[in-house]
Amino acid sequence: MSSIADMIKGKIIHVGDIIEFKFKGHYFIASIHKGGLISDCFHRHKELKPCLKNVIAFTSLTAWTEACLQDVLEEYYTRYSSWKRCIHKQSGFTMGELRDRCKLMNSKIDQEAYKEILRLTQSVSRLKNFIVSKGFKVPKWENDMQSVIKKPVVSVSIKNKSAFERIQRIMINKPSVGDNELYSLIS
Repeated sequence: MSSIADMIKGKIIHVGDIIEFKFKGHYFIASIHKGGLISDCFHRHKELKPCLKNVIAFTSLTAWTEACLQDVLEEYYTRYSSWKRCIHKQSGFTMGELRDRCKLMNSKIDQEAYKEILRLTQSVSRLKNFIVSKGFKVPKWENDMQSVIKKPVVSVSIKNKSAFERIQRIMINKPSVGDNELYSLIS
């Protein structure tokens, strides 16, 4: 199992980074210190104030979130998943997602897994090239994808309605249409 200290060693997070979580309108932040310690805790409900000043540092994410919920908010009957809900401010990812990356970096992957990664990478590259060739912009996956997802759906005018309907029927009936067949239908 990966800890915050392992994540620092793996350069996934860094000393001085900020972590945060929200609970029932309350917002908690803290910073990561050497050795994977969590300290410098703040709580904001209406205004930002330091909290948990009687503790020098927390050795785990769970200990920090439980102290925030129990000692600050007096919430004792919660099933709060710290790793899923705490956000690493600099990356925007949950601590759980970053922990999973750390686990992957430290695990041995066999050659078949690398082949699959290579195949998927090549597929993504071909799809990106196709999207660009049609005049669209490809978002950067890490940060821009979240902003793309949040954008409202825009209605699109259809130039060739019969082609659109054929593609819809094929996609619904045959989810695994080959690249060549799909490209010939679109162009």
